[in-house]
Amino acid sequence: MYRALLCLTAFWLASGTAQANVGQFYFEFANEDKGSMTNASENIYGPDVSDGGMTASSYLSYSYPLSSYDYVTFFMDQAAYTPSRENKREETVQEGDRPFSSYFALGVNYRFRYGPYVNQIGARMVGAGKYGFGSSILNGLHNLAGKDTYHGWKDEVDDKVGGVLEYRLVGRSLGFCQMICAEVNPHTSIALGNMLNQAGVGATARIGNRLPEDFGPADFSLFSKGMHYIPFNGLTWEAYAGIEGRYVAENYFLEGDTKITGESIVDMERLQSDIQTGISIGYISYDYSALMSLVLIHRSSEFSGQQSQQLLRFGLGLQY
Repeated sequence: MYRALLCLTAFWLASGTAQANVGQFYFEFANEDKGSMTNASENIYGPDVSDGGMTASSYLSYSYPLSSYDYVTFFMDQAAYTPSRENKREETVQEGDRPFSSYFALGVNYRFRYGPYVNQIGARMVGAGKYGFGSSILNGLHNLAGKDTYHGWKDEVDDKVGGVLEYRLVGRSLGFCQMICAEVNPHTSIALGNMLNQAGVGATARIGNRLPEDFGPADFSLFSKGMHYIPFNGLTWEAYAGIEGRYVAENYFLEGDTKITGESIVDMERLQSDIQTGISIGYISYDYSALMSLVLIHRSSEFSGQQSQQLLRFGLGLQY
């Protein structure tokens, strides 16, 4: 199963001349609806492009620095997931395929540097089922576009409200910085709650011009998306490749009981992995900035019978 992911990053806010007065807005939109993305997907990955998985996702956050060593991010995140193309028009979930599901999350992340480490502590309130708004958003968009709606949302993952706590530790000591900086950043993470329970470990190798001044590599987290707050002025660039292995004890959005069928119908893979490579380049100032990034992600199958996934993500950042 292959996916094309398009991100748009917009609106940074600056006031005054002190670093602590610079805030950052971030917006991301992701789309895997093959009705509109098939041509782009086939051009990148070839004609063997299947459908399913994440159909649409949007993410909005605001990051504000507390000092040169820490910042806080408030965010709103919504995502919807659908079965494969051949099962989307069925009115109930099909054995061996993922159900219709969605989530809506409100959360906060606190990220800080301490010695050779970057720490991130996060908390989010999450709603699934009707509280995920997947049915109303996707069917509403299909109505606006004059396309058929999917009746399978009647058998989506059942309504549930809960929370997830997350902690992430990133090492920064393995590297050097001359004309070009290089780092290897090992990391570990854990997420606990009544919606998602998992633990991961991995590492990212990066090269760039100002790595010691930033807040570490891109995350692999479900809820921590986008680019980290950038605490300096001037030209910035980096290239990276990273891997994370995860043990997933629970993912309600994939294996939760559905409203009609009343049971989970997938055999979830407990061991999962992501491999991501990316580049970014930009110019940051208190008056204006622009940042462009491109990320390729290979994700292992999440349940038995699913193919591994290929994602393409493009990001564009603007500041005024």
